Amino acid sequence: MKKLVLTDEMRSVPLEEMQQIMTRTMKAIHDVCVKHNLTYFLSWGSLLGAVRHNGFIPWDDDMDINMPRKDYFRFLEIAQQELGPDYFVQTPETDHNWHMCNIPLKVRDNHSTLVERPGCRYHQGAYVDIFPIDDVVDEAQFYKLRKRCGFLSSLKMRISFHELSGIKRYIRIALQLLFKLVPTPALYRYLNRQARQLMEQGESEQMAEGIEMLDRATYRREDLFPLKLHQFGEYAFYIPNNAHQVLTTYYGDYMQLPPEEKRVPHGVFYSDQRLYDLPNEH
Repeated sequence: MKKLVLTDEMRSVPLEEMQQIMTRTMKAIHDVCVKHNLTYFLSWGSLLGAVRHNGFIPWDDDMDINMPRKDYFRFLEIAQQELGPDYFVQTPETDHNWHMCNIPLKVRDNHSTLVERPGCRYHQGAYVDIFPIDDVVDEAQFYKLRKRCGFLSSLKMRISFHELSGIKRYIRIALQLLFKLVPTPALYRYLNRQARQLMEQGESEQMAEGIEMLDRATYRREDLFPLKLHQFGEYAFYIPNNAHQVLTTYYGDYMQLPPEEKRVPHGVFYSDQRLYDLPNEH
């Protein structure tokens, strides 16, 4: 397990260099998916960056992809061995200091550090977020399950004194404190069991963000598939068939740039200089 220890071999790096590291990580993930016939596509800010900038949004400092649940579970089984020692596959089971079940899978670079929250003990390498998507066969059952699972995931998030007011705030704080007694890996396994049972219902024409997540985006299968390769920096990665519709679902008028004061990255970046002495196998 990599802990955040800044040494003489670490140096502060600009955002552009960190983006290059994350793009290489994404290329490694892409190669594993192609090798094993797994489906993924760029999502959220990474999809927006691909469509609007043919690469990163200039101020963005992470990457996001979606995987259908079946491919997501298969990727979990093989990723660490396939990706090798340059990367760390982070889940609440592989990193017991990682408690965000609503962000259940990250691939972290082992030669860089992205400090978003100082003082944390979890692996903080530059990362690609991998989010599952589920088929919505029975809408009533699905949304009931996602409401329960999303709520349970949220109880492992940081306690906030500002999001709620009155009695609801104190109930929420009490629940989060009580839920600290529940081991995060146990909750993570419970959520995965619920997802596997849901997966047994088969495919549908409607898909949605995974049941453990708080995002409420839903998609028509025909807007997602078949996927297309799209330029992203020096590489090409998969994006949805109808990226316009998906981005409109996310953002509305996605071509409109945000105000300048919101064009800021999330963290501070460091890189291991030894990275550049390693052979580039990807």
